[in-house]
Amino acid sequence: GAVDHPYTKHLPAEEASALENKITKNKTAIAAEEKTLKQLKELITTAETAKKITLERLAQLEKESTSLNKELKKFESQNSTLQIQLTEDIDKLIFQLNEKINQWEKGLVACSMLKINMELKENYKDLSNLTKNYKTIDTKRKNKFKGADPSAICNRLQDRFNKYKTSIVENKVSIEKESKDLIRAKDIFQKTSELLEPKIKKLGFASIDAINQHLLTETDLQRIKEQQQSLIKSESAIKSAIETLEKSQKLALQQDKQPELSIEAVQSQLQIKEEQRDIVNKQLGNNEAQLKQDDALVARRKDKESIIQGLNKKLERWSLMNKIIGDATGNKFANFAQGLTLQNLLVFTNKRLQKLSDRYLLDQPGEDGALRVVDQYQGNIQRAVSTLSGGETFLISLALALSLSDMASKNVALESLFIDEGFGTLDQDTLDVALNTLEKLQSESQKTVGVISHVEALKERINVQIKLSKNSQGYSKIQIEGAN
Repeated sequence: GAVDHPYTKHLPAEEASALENKITKNKTAIAAEEKTLKQLKELITTAETAKKITLERLAQLEKESTSLNKELKKFESQNSTLQIQLTEDIDKLIFQLNEKINQWEKGLVACSMLKINMELKENYKDLSNLTKNYKTIDTKRKNKFKGADPSAICNRLQDRFNKYKTSIVENKVSIEKESKDLIRAKDIFQKTSELLEPKIKKLGFASIDAINQHLLTETDLQRIKEQQQSLIKSESAIKSAIETLEKSQKLALQQDKQPELSIEAVQSQLQIKEEQRDIVNKQLGNNEAQLKQDDALVARRKDKESIIQGLNKKLERWSLMNKIIGDATGNKFANFAQGLTLQNLLVFTNKRLQKLSDRYLLDQPGEDGALRVVDQYQGNIQRAVSTLSGGETFLISLALALSLSDMASKNVALESLFIDEGFGTLDQDTLDVALNTLEKLQSESQKTVGVISHVEALKERINVQIKLSKNSQGYSKIQIEGAN
């Protein structure tokens, strides 16, 4: 059995003590019943002995009766009265003996019935104990599990397990597809980098990283937008000022037609207007320069934004790949690849394990990194591999070894498989299943399967044997049997 059982650590001390007391009482009752049974057996033995003696005596009497009949025939002619009397006495004796024999047979039947009654009594006690244990276990189960139908819940969990298993296979296919897409993306990135490099150099940048360094920050972009708004407001103000000047000019022309203005006043107003015009023209020139600069900055910003959008799309893909497999030491990708290999190994192992045993399936490692087994006989509960018996551990090890052989044989030709010991821990049925699996593997794959073992039962199933025997001088001798 297993060294570490998953339920022994959870058994309360008081409950264990109560169970020990019950076991002691049951042992005492069993001892008393065994004593009574022993006495009954002795009575039956005595009765059988008496019956045997009686039968022997009856045979002797029959012999004596035969001899008496012979003597009676001799004296039949001499004394017929004596013959009739002797015949009657013999008949009476035979009748009495038959009655005793019937009594002994009835006694034997009564003893047999008594034995059967005692067995029925013991079976009834066992049934009562099992009923009590069932009620106790059922009460504990109801305290721990409130569900009305554990089988239905187990079936639902099994369906979810199968669904997750299917999802794992689909994810595996998806991961393989993503891996191929990653390889293609690397090639596209390399080719795109080579195509963009001359264009980047024409723009005056050494690389894509240099472009990123010259991109406008959010603050600079906001500042330019504010300058643009300011220039638009200035342009509106300039247009308003021009309109005001035009109105003033018209008004001045009207006033110029008036004869009462002197030449000095007109020249003074003209000078003032010219000064205002120069100021407005100067502001207009500055505003036009700022507008041109703003247009150039906006065009440049749009170019940068388009470049940034293209680079962000590439960055998202590479960031995702970096998150999945990127690591300076390579451990993340190695763990990822090992996880895929482990998933494949578990799929192959469970296929092999279903042919060896319908009870267990291997599952992903737990938090401690050790593999777990799913016990299908216990509601698909997960258990540690250390709780398995020696024979169960051997079957799982055999399934893992055969699965590793299946995976490795895809790239490397494996023509032989050797299994060292482990068969001694198997019962006869499990041993037959394991040997049938190895024979089927040998016939399907044409592999040479070698078994190293001291189990005598294997000799009948293995035709070709290599025996190693040691002589008295300390030397070993190899002998091949069954080879063509």
